[in-house]
Amino acid sequence: MTSRTVINDSHSVPRPAFTLVEVLVVLVLISILSGMVMTAVRGVNLTARQARTRSIIAIVDSVIQEQYESYKYRPLPVEIPDLLSPTPPNSGVLKYEVLPNEAARVRLNMIRDLQRMELPDRITDITVDPSATTAGAIFAAVNQPASIVALADRVLITPTGYQRSPDRSLRRLFPVNWFSTASPPNRFAAYRRLIRPTWTAEFQSAECLYMIMSTTFVGGAPALEQIPPSNIGDTDGDGMPEILDGWGRPLGFVRWPVGFDDPELSVDRSMPDDFDPLRADFASIPGVITDITSPGGVPRPWSIRPLIISAGSDGEFGLELHASNAGFRYNTASPGALDLMAWPVTAAMMGDELPGRSAPTIFVDPFLRHFPGVVPPGSPITGAEGVRADNISNYQLAVSE
Repeated sequence: MTSRTVINDSHSVPRPAFTLVEVLVVLVLISILSGMVMTAVRGVNLTARQARTRSIIAIVDSVIQEQYESYKYRPLPVEIPDLLSPTPPNSGVLKYEVLPNEAARVRLNMIRDLQRMELPDRITDITVDPSATTAGAIFAAVNQPASIVALADRVLITPTGYQRSPDRSLRRLFPVNWFSTASPPNRFAAYRRLIRPTWTAEFQSAECLYMIMSTTFVGGAPALEQIPPSNIGDTDGDGMPEILDGWGRPLGFVRWPVGFDDPELSVDRSMPDDFDPLRADFASIPGVITDITSPGGVPRPWSIRPLIISAGSDGEFGLELHASNAGFRYNTASPGALDLMAWPVTAAMMGDELPGRSAPTIFVDPFLRHFPGVVPPGSPITGAEGVRADNISNYQLAVSE
């Protein structure tokens, strides 16, 4: 018998394998597909974050707008002096009375100051105590003197009434106490209880939003409950929570965004101030230069609404969220000092309402018209047009509706 030996020669039978070119082609295809998938995922993620941000801004905006609109009809527990006895006696004046436009001016002051206290957008709106050196914030109401009128009735001359004096220089200022630490507005007092000594200015507007939402009730429940817990945080670690957008970054809030000017977002500065129906603002008085191109000119007030904004995907607002100063404050440093609530007592700034007034005159001016050179809140930062392109705001939501 013949035996056969089987020789196993591995080189005699070719084995299947990938060439280097084929491997490189596969890797290129995988990278392309991976890039397409990642792009799609990022797009879906971006859309989701934008939608979440719009939802949060819409919730906050509804609360802020309802509060803002309420000031049009807000009753104020303040009595404006009127029908006061003259001093000294025997001056020939029967009484002093506040004219309707002056009463409207005092009310406008109070409404604006109440907005500052109840819709804060910065630390100083809450922490600066206007009654630090006085009994409270005092507005000045101008009272017009009225004298007895004698009418001839044949032989007898009988006092039958009174008439206002045409001499405006005889007018007198009477104080109107508006704010004191003994009886502050309830919401303002609640804010002061919430603040922490470690509060920093880094994300102060988002922290103010949190305080507003936490002290507002909608349908019997705190408005803050409408915000997802994941969109509430303390990103700067100062002990003051913030309202966050879809990227987990603090929102921006500007109560009076007077520097925000975008016609595409329904910003119309020709609309008059909603809270000044009698046009009591000094810039609405005859004699005041309202042409801002003229020396000393100040613009008339216009209708503004609070701005709630997200920085978007790039994390940059590209806007000045706060004016380039410490914020609105009262004249508490010294009696003759002018600060952000003291309107200049000049003919250019008061027009026909100058006679009978003296410095300083507290006048809450959201438009910062008597401080030229101050960059107002909401102003675009120069060269940041591309940065602002991805911002999301309540102004945009209003236009899209």
